[in-house]
Amino acid sequence: MSLARVSNPRANPVLSAGVLAVGLLASPAMAAPSSPSEPASERGLALMRAAHWSEAAAVFEAEDATRPSPITAFYLARCREEAGQLVAALAAYQRAALPVAGDAAPSLREVQARAVERLATLEPRVPVLALEVKAEPGRRVALFVDGVALKGRTRLPVDPGPHRVRAEIGEEIEEREVVARLGHTERVLLDPAPNPGPRVHTGRILWGSLLAAGSLGLAATFVYATVRADDEAGDPMAMRTLQIATLPSALVTAGLAAYLFASSVEPPAPELGFLPIVSPTRGGAELVLRF
Repeated sequence: MSLARVSNPRANPVLSAGVLAVGLLASPAMAAPSSPSEPASERGLALMRAAHWSEAAAVFEAEDATRPSPITAFYLARCREEAGQLVAALAAYQRAALPVAGDAAPSLREVQARAVERLATLEPRVPVLALEVKAEPGRRVALFVDGVALKGRTRLPVDPGPHRVRAEIGEEIEEREVVARLGHTERVLLDPAPNPGPRVHTGRILWGSLLAAGSLGLAATFVYATVRADDEAGDPMAMRTLQIATLPSALVTAGLAAYLFASSVEPPAPELGFLPIVSPTRGGAELVLRF
């Protein structure tokens, strides 16, 4: 068997170091051995050398579905890794790293060893979403990442980049975008509890409007009485009495109208309670105070 290295000057040297382009071999452990002269293998290797990782992955994935081999799985993992599909790369490396028979060909043992090395390097770099959900007891909880249901899991390895996280608790829904970073565990706290808006008292607005109109009328009466108080043809005493009566009344009604307008919109009352937490790292209850 001959071994050759895949040359790609644009690839990350950490990802490229020690990765072999190994000719596909027939093995006693394989029910359907592969041959290095197969067109699919040659096409996949050519695409790898050209750094067309996604196209090469499609070739090796199709071949792996019909003739599974540790070598093909290793090729597929390398292509997925270079394309940024780290979760799929991990799965393929894990298949390539499965123990081989003691009498297996040296090429298979070498591929298995290199797959173990790549797993040790890649696993710490894969981002993880750690979801924490607050829900009242007995309520149905459903979690989704990129539209796929987690089915009981709250910790999920993902590829780097943005992901859409959605929590459904009964009829309440919270959805947000989370950016996964290489080598990081992103903690996502989901609390779809409804946030009630401010309460509007329409009755206070109505009464405030009536009092404001009354205050304006009293103020107008006070102005009229002030003007007529110096009119000798009129009744100055009556006008002064009207002044004394209307000015305080106008001020009081204006103050009441201002109070009713100011208190017509009431913010939600603070909410204090305990909520259980479902988390991959901790459990229990949390004291919650909402304003």
